[in-house]
Amino acid sequence: MSDNMDVNVGAMLEGTQSLDEAGNMIWEEIQAVANGKLTKAEILGHTEFSINRIGPSL
Repeated sequence: MSDNMDVNVGAMLEGTQSLDEAGNMIWEEIQAVANGKLTKAEILGHTEFSINRIGPSL
């Protein structure tokens, strides 16, 4: 799924990546996208957007 994911922090599940490292990866990606980097979805041409729920779900 690497063609569809902008940030993969799955290494946390394997114990080879810390929460701080994962957070830094996510933060750096947010900054890159805010500065004009295209997301994988944009590169692949996905234009659909859906919000299934707004607010808490019980």
